[in-house]
Amino acid sequence: MNAPANSPNMAVLNAGSLAFVTPSSSTKYAMSHNNPVDIIGDATPERYAKVIEACVHDKNSDNLLVILTPQAMTNPLAVAETVIKISQNNRRTLVACWMGGDAVASSHEAFRSAAIPCFHTPGIAVEVLSYLSKLSSYVERMSKDDNAIPYDTQRVAQAEALLQKVRYDGRSALTIEEANALLTLYRIPVVGAKIARTQLELMQVAEIVGYPLAMKISSPDILHKMDIGGVRLDVKNGDEAAHHFQQMLDNAKRLRPNAKISGVSLEPMVAKIFGRELIVGLKRDAVFGPVIAFGAGGSAVEIFNDKAIELPPLDLPRIRDMISRTKISKMLHAYRGRPAINFKALEDVLLGVSQMACELPWLEEVDLNPAIIDENEVLVVDAKIIVAIRPPSLRRFDHLALSTL
Repeated sequence: MNAPANSPNMAVLNAGSLAFVTPSSSTKYAMSHNNPVDIIGDATPERYAKVIEACVHDKNSDNLLVILTPQAMTNPLAVAETVIKISQNNRRTLVACWMGGDAVASSHEAFRSAAIPCFHTPGIAVEVLSYLSKLSSYVERMSKDDNAIPYDTQRVAQAEALLQKVRYDGRSALTIEEANALLTLYRIPVVGAKIARTQLELMQVAEIVGYPLAMKISSPDILHKMDIGGVRLDVKNGDEAAHHFQQMLDNAKRLRPNAKISGVSLEPMVAKIFGRELIVGLKRDAVFGPVIAFGAGGSAVEIFNDKAIELPPLDLPRIRDMISRTKISKMLHAYRGRPAINFKALEDVLLGVSQMACELPWLEEVDLNPAIIDENEVLVVDAKIIVAIRPPSLRRFDHLALSTL
């Protein structure tokens, strides 16, 4: 059995695997002194203890995989208890593999109670150690990362004040104005939106924003605006704007009678000849905490289902790997006369969302769709942000599955 590729050295103890037995009449035990260390089938808990202690103090080993298969002269549970006792007195990464089904069930339970990973087959155990090695390298890299947005207590205080207002209002969804304000704090470019509440305001705001317009119903209770006809694009003049304004309000009242309607948001129409529509998202998982997603965006995002996911905090190597795993990544480079997108602008957006995930445990969901990007810039055209009504009581960064602290 080999150590995981590109990982720190790993010592492997193996009892009962005859492939590693080296019979010898001149030694007390017929065993291999190489790695893997085969301590043969009659290994006692005491023999396990001696060899584990030797491996723990071996400067050439960083991780330890202990394997047991039930033999006539082995006591799986006694060996497990010995391994657990040793692991409690050292900080070396230790993983167990007790094979044998029902015969080792009590051993697995003992390991589980001691919070030591124990697997039924060596292959999975080695794979886990490989992931742990990658995580270790990642944490070391993150501690030296100069690309992350520096932690800013003033920014975090402003963001928390904004989210507290939403909570005090008894809401879970941010308005488009609140969402834009939060994204701006994290250096994520947005299309500025202004609200018109009446026909008179509509004409005044439209002149300030300028034609052509994008018009969207503004309501914290309506998250999917297109489903109720709450989006109008490429509105060219005042007559069109007035017609759509009233129609959108009527549709919202008819189809969502209990929704609180703030008005209609007006935005400059984003027209990029070489633009690509992307989605950047964040969602809280019950087990892993916040998870970040990236992929192809637009109104057909669910149909194409093209996305890659990662756990925050992100750094540039993982962001670039994340982008490369999507189908749309091929369309982000130059092709058929289209220039490549501004990759740094996209990386900055993903870094910003990662920082939001790290600093704001209240966030339940962030949906930036579409984010339109071309060779010059990226602009978030629409944003949906959901927060927890009751924020988790956690210390800073405790809500993350990965932490550099």
